[in-house]
Amino acid sequence: MFNQYCLAALAGIALLSNGCMSNPSAKLPPELQFQSVPASATTASIVGHQQPRFTRVYADRTAYIANINGKRVMAGVEGWNQPLVLPAGTHELQLVYKMGGHHASTKINFDAEAGKAYQLNFITDIGTSVWSGNSYVDFWVEDQATQKPVSGVVRAEPPRVPATVYVPVIMPK
Repeated sequence: MFNQYCLAALAGIALLSNGCMSNPSAKLPPELQFQSVPASATTASIVGHQQPRFTRVYADRTAYIANINGKRVMAGVEGWNQPLVLPAGTHELQLVYKMGGHHASTKINFDAEAGKAYQLNFITDIGTSVWSGNSYVDFWVEDQATQKPVSGVVRAEPPRVPATVYVPVIMPK
């Protein structure tokens, strides 16, 4: 009897949550998606960065580019190591750090020079040890050939953890 009520409650929660979730078949219009340009003498490229986890329990620490000039990079976190080819010039990047359930995001501007390859880099205390503060990520862009910074450093802080919300589940007798 109890299992039937549990299954009914779970089915109701699943039905209710589907109404609140976004439509997975919905597509972002192409004009809002970042498209790499063909590589040439007037372009540059940039990739994200990944640092290995500190124990088997934790996920790898990954920094990736989510948006370039307000356009979504569709590869997401899985595409952190795919070079994104962009025209030379100043670009605004939205950067994201992800490690397991932790994340932080910020924006940075940098000037891409033609023919250069860049990499996003970071330092953080999020997910670096069991007792880490989980309080910041510092991002910067560096030239891959020289490993020297080509941008300033910007700090991102993870969102504050929301207060615990309790939802009563009433099970009829």
